[in-house]
Amino acid sequence: MKPEVVNIPVPIMLATTKIVAEKKPISLLSSILFSLFFKLFQVILKIRIQVTKISGSKDFLIGYTGKKGFSTNL
Repeated sequence: MKPEVVNIPVPIMLATTKIVAEKKPISLLSSILFSLFFKLFQVILKIRIQVTKISGSKDFLIGYTGKKGFSTNL
C-alpha cells in the first residue's frame, strides 16, 4: 500500500516556515485561526482525494479518466 502524497501550497508552507524560523510570538487568536484554517484545508483535501478514488480519476484536479472525455463524477 503506497502512502498518499499531499502537496501543500507554497504560500502556506512558506508562511508556516517563516513563523517557525523567526520564532515570533503570535497571538492566541491568530494561532487558533491558523490552526482552524489548516485543519479545514486538510479536510477539504482529504474529501477531494476520496472523491477521486471513488470516481477512478487519475488526476484529481481535472478528473481525467484515461479514456475519451472527462469524468463528471467529481
